Amino acid sequence: MDHLNRTALNASKLKKAALGLTIVYVVLMVLSFRFIDGEREARVNLELETRASELANRTAEILRFSVENLHAASGLITYMHGVTYSQFNALTDHYFEADPGLLIMEWQPIVKASDRAEFERKARENGLPNFQLWEPSDTGTPVVAQSRAEHVPVYLMSARYPDDNEINTLGLDLAWSPERMASKLHARDKGVAQSSGFFPIVLGPDDTASPLGFAITLPVYQSGIVPESKTARHEKILGYFAGVYSVQLLLEPALEELVKDGIGAEIYGRSNHSAGILTATDAPTSFERTIETALYGNTWTITLVASQAYVNGLKDPLLYLIPISLTSVFALVLVFMFFEERSKVRLKLAHGKLEQANRQLDALARQDALTGLANRRAFFDRLDQLLNELDRHPHPASFLMLDLDKFKIINDTRGHAAGDEVLKAFASLCQETVRKVDVVGRIGGEEFAILLPHTSAEDATVFAERLRTAVAAIRFSETGPLSGLTFTVSIGLSAISERIDARTWLSQADKALYQSKASGRNRVTVYQKLSNDDVLVLKPKSA
Repeated sequence: MDHLNRTALNASKLKKAALGLTIVYVVLMVLSFRFIDGEREARVNLELETRASELANRTAEILRFSVENLHAASGLITYMHGVTYSQFNALTDHYFEADPGLLIMEWQPIVKASDRAEFERKARENGLPNFQLWEPSDTGTPVVAQSRAEHVPVYLMSARYPDDNEINTLGLDLAWSPERMASKLHARDKGVAQSSGFFPIVLGPDDTASPLGFAITLPVYQSGIVPESKTARHEKILGYFAGVYSVQLLLEPALEELVKDGIGAEIYGRSNHSAGILTATDAPTSFERTIETALYGNTWTITLVASQAYVNGLKDPLLYLIPISLTSVFALVLVFMFFEERSKVRLKLAHGKLEQANRQLDALARQDALTGLANRRAFFDRLDQLLNELDRHPHPASFLMLDLDKFKIINDTRGHAAGDEVLKAFASLCQETVRKVDVVGRIGGEEFAILLPHTSAEDATVFAERLRTAVAAIRFSETGPLSGLTFTVSIGLSAISERIDARTWLSQADKALYQSKASGRNRVTVYQKLSNDDVLVLKPKSA
């Protein structure tokens, strides 16, 4: 009887222990699977956010390069008065090779209503026999443009596919569309490049398709200099230089790569959320990440959605050792702690890689891709810093504007590859010549600038003359496309000893550079201010 009682008691204890172990096992299994799901969710979300940031930064870099090209190309309007349609096409053709999303490049002058008839007549006399102002009707068919106080017609244009007769926007009056004019008016008021929202691109009077796109508009003012006040910008505006971009062409490589990896994308402009681009994947999941990025006044919303295949590809099989190891409580605790710590290390490493990638992207965004010099943005940031330093500690400082002489001829006769080598050789010489505290930047095309802190006008003139002489002495290999090539540089110099407005300083150096160009090139001109008159002192070339 006692034996039976003890057996029953042991069985009862065993059942209780088994029940307790079962409860612990179930609890640990639930906790382990929750951990696995949380780890997977964190990893997927981190990967999606990283990919979205990479896409945004890649797009921003492409558009930054595009805006630099628009600045360079707009010089055709400022400095080549009376440029013809065929000349415009020939001089802008190379921009399409370097810019994957650029579909159309246009010059859009502002034409008063009273000048419209004369404008159309001169256009027809200058090689455009069928030129007239037109606009799309509500049904999309071309009609004669309505009378307006101001017209903004396409007067010069070049296209990615010059043999495609459907792309012909000549005469299209952009003033017909309030949406398109909104970005132009903003660009005029601010004096900077401005992006529009997404819209169906009008390819021409006979177009059969309207691809989704957007435009980046650059205001063009008299003398090519942005006036300081808004009122002056209204008075001196000549028109707009615009690049029209296909969203599909711009983003196609990146989107194809995302789809290949099992990631869908939705991209919209904030100003028009009904127009956007969508790439879908099989078996989408609830994992998605959305970021917003400002691109020249228009905010893009980028949403990435992970497919089930993508999520499955990010699973870590090692994590499933946790439930398998639950047969031993002690082993379970050890394995759980091991994988938890390992996951923290992985997340920390992933965050470190992301921060490193962001730092590298930021550095690239401030560096000229061809020459390795500071780009326009980085250079003018340093200029602002220098002016702030002058506020606190006045000292002499000099600003040099440099422009390679007859660089277009080098490009036309030797090819763009040779032109690139000339730019790199010049940039290398500048870097070797300046001090560590000096700043050299490429601010557009063949135009460069140098900041010389703690440098008087006299010392800066000696430096500029030494640099000019060194440039003229550059010799290339006797073989290859640069054989026998020499080139020179014109330099404008402005020196200050206390803070002035950045635009004023830039204008002074630019005036001096213009004088060097006008006086035969390959010269150094120093800007001086006496009373209310500008004085440009031309330094004779040294023997």
